[in-house]
Order: sequence, then C-alpha cells, then structure tokens
Amino acid sequence: MPSTGAMESPTPERGKPGDCEVIERPNELKRKVKGSSSFNAKMMERAEKVIAEEKVAYLRRIGSQIDQIDGTFGAMRDTGHFDADRLWSLVHDLRSEAGTFGYPMLTQIGGSLCDLLQKLETPQPRDLKVITTHITAMRTVVAQRLEGDDNDIANEVAAALRDMVEGYV
Repeated sequence: MPSTGAMESPTPERGKPGDCEVIERPNELKRKVKGSSSFNAKMMERAEKVIAEEKVAYLRRIGSQIDQIDGTFGAMRDTGHFDADRLWSLVHDLRSEAGTFGYPMLTQIGGSLCDLLQKLETPQPRDLKVITTHITAMRTVVAQRLEGDDNDIANEVAAALRDMVEGYV
C-alpha cells in the first residue's frame, strides 16, 4: 500500500486479563438527587408520573412540529433555497423527545433523516423524495399512534429509510 505521508501507527497489541486497572467513579446522579441517599420505587413512581403528564403535552404538539418540518421543507423546495441546518434542527428537536414519550420509531426515522440532512449540500430531486418519504413516515407514526418498537411494519419502514440514506449518500 502506498504511503499517504501520514504517520502510521502500529496495530496495538491486545492486553491480557489483569493488564488494566479498573477505576470506580462515584455515582454523581445519586449525589445530585435530593431527599434520598438511594434510588427507590417512590422516586421512580414520581418520574413516571411526570413523564405521563408530559406525554399528553408532547402528543398535542408533535403534530404541529411535523407540520413545521413539512412547511419549512416545502418552502425550501419551492424557493430553491435549501437550508439543511435549519431542517436538521427541527427534525432533531422532534426526534430527541420521541423515545422518552414512547415513540422510538420517530427517533429512528428522525435519526435517519438527520443523517441524510448532514450529508446533503445541494439536494437533487431524488433527495427531495427521500426527505418527503421520511416526513410522511413520521406523520404516519403519529397518526397511527405507533408507540413502542414492536410494530413489524413500522420497523421495516424505519429500516428501509435507513438503508435508503446509507445506500446512496
């Protein structure tokens, strides 16, 4: 193999059992949780209650978030001024909360779309179709209330979208 001019490092040897030191770090989360010296069922119950309450608000706003993504993308498509960073930010915001509130499919689909948007500079017609397909899939997950990750069809769609993005970008 020709030299690239870069300094090449030798392949490190694999260590043997006992060749390392395990450093125990203090549990900072325990220290930060006030009112208790240990995690308990009551704390978990409170956390689950907060998540359940927030999920109602999340479900109310998720449709408008997808509308905003779709509207922003439509305006970009119509004007020819494509701002991948703006679209990425909107999609990232949507997907970042989805898993917490029981919508891991939105996390997967949004993650796939974010990956695509990071790689695009000047989108071609095929790219626009792939973006539209992602937005349609997100809208369908919400409309059909596809919670959890045990829906075979939703999993296949998410995998196909991921393959689509990995396959050509």
